[in-house]
Amino acid sequence: MTDAFLKGTVVVRSTVDDVAAECASWLLDLARSAIASNGTFTIALSGGSTPRTLFRLLAASANPAYGWENWQVYFVDERGCSPGDAASNYHLAQTLFNAVPIPSSHIHRMEGEHRPLEEAAAQYAEIIDSLPKVNGMPHLDCILLGMGADGHTASLFPGTAPLHEMRRTTVTNTAPAAPHERLSITFPVINAAGHVAFLVTGGEKGTALADTAAGVTPASHVDPTPGGLYWFLDQEAYDALDDALAQREHHDPAGQQ
Repeated sequence: MTDAFLKGTVVVRSTVDDVAAECASWLLDLARSAIASNGTFTIALSGGSTPRTLFRLLAASANPAYGWENWQVYFVDERGCSPGDAASNYHLAQTLFNAVPIPSSHIHRMEGEHRPLEEAAAQYAEIIDSLPKVNGMPHLDCILLGMGADGHTASLFPGTAPLHEMRRTTVTNTAPAAPHERLSITFPVINAAGHVAFLVTGGEKGTALADTAAGVTPASHVDPTPGGLYWFLDQEAYDALDDALAQREHHDPAGQQ
């Protein structure tokens, strides 16, 4: 049932570790292909619990065959805090950066500690403006995303103005949970990427996944080039999505497609 509802390719594995391992294998193959074709691999990272496991697995794959020196790493979003803060997405990625030889000049962090934060957003917009363009927007080879139980992705939260931003590439936003101040790239940048992967785990995400399938969450705004969207789910999240969809069909036999 589920595959017919979520846009893109759905990959389901038993556990969180299995999901991270599958995503890591996919990502490393993608990086090798991009480097072979273009000499570089551009990727934007997110924070969250599942990426923590992914970064650990990637860090264990320090094989030079993966061309780490040709990676250019950007960030999807950042919390309004210093890079040494445990809440920082950049801090989370240190697990990866400390283990593989990505040059420090190839790591482009968002300055979450900068005030006013609007200046940090403008500065990051200048940084990603150097990337190739697709539909007038900076083009990344890959963007990794998570999804909250409220259906948000990046730092683009339900009911906030940046959901509808079509011109700017980087914005500030306010999160419902601390740290409240956030930086985020926008949906036009996300949708200009060659590949976008969601890592979603846990039964508490079932309703948000069903709402995304129905097109009513921030995450449902993600719609990159055909064939470019992937969902890496653990079995618990997949089953919870199926349950949520089944309940909706039960309450609405006509089906709201």
